[in-house]
Amino acid sequence: MLRLRTVRAKLVALASISVVVTLIMLVVLGWLMRTQLLDEAASRVRSARRAYVGDLDDRITILKLAATLLGDNQDIQRAIRDGDRTAGAAEADAFLKLYPDSDIVLLQQDGTVVATVGCDGEGVAGLHLVADALAGKAGEGLSGRGCGDARAPTYLAARPTDAGAVVVGFRFTGERLASTGKKAGLELAMVSAKGDLVHATPGFPAGAQSISLDERKMIDVGDK
Repeated sequence: MLRLRTVRAKLVALASISVVVTLIMLVVLGWLMRTQLLDEAASRVRSARRAYVGDLDDRITILKLAATLLGDNQDIQRAIRDGDRTAGAAEADAFLKLYPDSDIVLLQQDGTVVATVGCDGEGVAGLHLVADALAGKAGEGLSGRGCGDARAPTYLAARPTDAGAVVVGFRFTGERLASTGKKAGLELAMVSAKGDLVHATPGFPAGAQSISLDERKMIDVGDK
């Protein structure tokens, strides 16, 4: 058994024990703080994802309603049947005021575009669900390229008319992602099913899009 014979030795031993305990506590405290930070970050990301998905579900419901109303509108049907670009554009603009930030396309049976708002591509008739609508079958779904010349993931709803089809789209833009990130106080990224980066907020760490939903990782970004 070790016996400390002098007061000095006892004081040194006591101070050494205090230092060791302090170092151990610092390590434990650092681990606890890191775990707490990761848990909080994961919780905020899940909350932001739920908010984004909830907003998206509401938007898709509105999108389907807009496509159905457009397809049933007699003035729209007449403009498509007659190939009246002026009347078609006027009706599309009027609906756009009710459903802003939407892409609207009116097509004749042969795929000819009668009017378009927001969608600048002529190849929209070649999309599978649009072709189905031109054949008389309503449909909706996510398009990886969208209906414009610039590729953009877009949710499309297509409804047949007596002489063609109506297509309404909602694009997943970087601006909408940034708006969600700002509300949640987070840097966010949107990744395709293949793992490719689609959009990211300005401060999102490079390469962090490869981290899965179930994975948690701490990344140093400059002074953050």
